[in-house]
Amino acid sequence: MATTQVETIKASVLHGPKDLRVETRTIAAPGPGELQVSVRATGICGSDMHYFQHFANGDFH
Repeated sequence: MATTQVETIKASVLHGPKDLRVETRTIAAPGPGELQVSVRATGICGSDMHYFQHFANGDFH
């Protein structure tokens, strides 16, 4: 029986309008047929900023 390794990551979590927090989260190792990627950089666009400011973007809440 294989054991599942659990590791911790830092995640940016939006809790509400203008309430973005960096949190430590646990993630399980990938299972069969899955893989894990390492993100080195990301970007944001205008719709991301609108969602951050208003916690909504059009009909998406």
